[in-house]
Amino acid sequence: MPDRPPPHPSVEIRPITAEELHAWQRHVARSFGRAPNDEHVDRLLRPHMRYEDSLAAFDGGEMVATAHHEPAPITLPGGRVLDCVGVTRVGVATTHRRQGVLSAMMQHQLWQAHEQSNPLAALWASETPIYGRFGYGLATVHDAYSIDTRDAGFAWWAPDTEGSVRFLSATDAVEVMRPLFDVYATSRPGGMPRLPYRWHAYTEDSPDERGGASPMHYVAYTSPEGEREGYATYRLKSEWPDHIPAYRLTVDEMVALTPRASAALWRYLLSVDLVGVVEANDQPLDAALPWLLSDYRRLKRRPSDGLYLRILDPEVALTARTYPVADRLVLQLDDRLCPWADGRFALDAAPEGAHVARTDAVPDLLLRPAALGTLLLGTERASVLAAVGLIEERRPGALARADEMFRSTPAPHCLNHF
Repeated sequence: MPDRPPPHPSVEIRPITAEELHAWQRHVARSFGRAPNDEHVDRLLRPHMRYEDSLAAFDGGEMVATAHHEPAPITLPGGRVLDCVGVTRVGVATTHRRQGVLSAMMQHQLWQAHEQSNPLAALWASETPIYGRFGYGLATVHDAYSIDTRDAGFAWWAPDTEGSVRFLSATDAVEVMRPLFDVYATSRPGGMPRLPYRWHAYTEDSPDERGGASPMHYVAYTSPEGEREGYATYRLKSEWPDHIPAYRLTVDEMVALTPRASAALWRYLLSVDLVGVVEANDQPLDAALPWLLSDYRRLKRRPSDGLYLRILDPEVALTARTYPVADRLVLQLDDRLCPWADGRFALDAAPEGAHVARTDAVPDLLLRPAALGTLLLGTERASVLAAVGLIEERRPGALARADEMFRSTPAPHCLNHF
C-alpha cells in the first residue's frame, strides 16, 4: 500500500465527534446558503450518522471545511449493484478558499473510502469545474423539460392509457413510492436506492423548501390489473398574468416502471387545471415523452450533468459490469491521486462476463481517471472522450473497439440526490 500524502501544513483533517455534529451541519448550511436547523439534525440525521465517514478541517480549533460520505450502491450495465460511497456535504469556508484545504480533504476522503474497500465514489457537483481534477467523471446526463400545456397534446399514434392515476397522502406516499423507486434504481445504469432518512426528509415538505409554491402533491398510477407501476410528485405555483390562470407545475420526481405508466402520468400532468407550463428536471435522455407529443418542437429540452463517478478499484469496477461484445483491451490509467489504481489493466470482456487483471502488455488506450468514470456506465463514447483529451489512443482501432465494448442500454440515469 502506498504511503498517504503528507497532511495539510496548517489545518487538521479528521472525522467529527457526536458533540460536533451541530457545528458541522451549521457549517454545511452556511456553505450552501441555508438556515441551520438543529432540531432537524437531531431528528433526521443524528440517528443515522456514521461519524467515521465524516470529515472536517480545523484551523486552530475553528472548523473551516466539511465533507461526508454515505452508502450509495450503484447499478452497473447488466444489472449488478456494486458498493459505492456517495460524497456529500462538501464545503470550505470562504475565508479558507484557495489554500489547498479542499484538495487535502478530497484526497483524504479518497484514501478513506479506499481503505474501507469501496470500489467507487460518486457525487452531485454543486459547481461542476471542481471535481474533475480529483478523478470524478460525468456518469449520468439528464434532460430538463419545459412544456406549454396549450401545445402539449398527445400524437394520434400515442396509445390510450388504461388504469388510473390517484392521489396519495403525504403519510402514505413513502410506503407506495419507495418500492417503485428501488425497482427503477436497479433497472438502469447509475440507479441508486434512497436511504431511509432521506425519504423522511424528502416527504417532510418544509415550507422553507417550497420557493412560494404549493405543498407537494403525490400521485400514483395503477394498472388495469391492479399493480402500482409508477408515481409522480409535483408542486403548483399560482400565476395569473392579465387575470388569466397560467400556473407553473413543477415535477419534482417521476418514476415509471412501464411505458403505460409513463404515458398515463404525463397525460395527467399535462392536463391539470389552471396550469400553463409544466416543468420537469431529471428526465432520462431516452424518455418516451418527446415521441408521444403531437408537436415535437413544443417540448423545450435542456441537458444537464448529473452524477459524477470516481473509480477507486478498476479491477472490481470493470469486472462488475457486462459488455455487449467480446473483445480485449489493455487500459493504462494515469492516476496520481490514487496510486493503488495507477497502472495497466487487461480487460477481457464478453456478454457472459469479464476478467480484469494487471498486466505489463502494451496499452491500447491511456485514460485519465475521469474518463473511466464516464466510460463505466456507457455515458459517452471513448472516441468522443479522446477528442477532448481525456483518452489517448495508443493502438490504431482501439477507440472504435472501446466504443462498442462500453455501449450501454438503457441510458444511465440517477434520481437519488444526496
